[in-house]
Amino acid sequence: MHITIFKKINYAQMKLIFHFHFKINFCFKIGIWMYQLKLLLLYSILQLSNYNSFSLAGEIF
Repeated sequence: MHITIFKKINYAQMKLIFHFHFKINFCFKIGIWMYQLKLLLLYSILQLSNYNSFSLAGEIF
């Protein structure tokens, strides 16, 4: 009887720990993904502006 109660509590704690770990991990992954997306966006904007400035310079000269 005592062992089964302990097992139930242990299982609940494990589930809770796993759930929180998964949530933290998920948020962390989304954070990294968003950061990478921002970097990619910034890089593409820079590339585009470089291309535009080069093409403008080509038109001027």
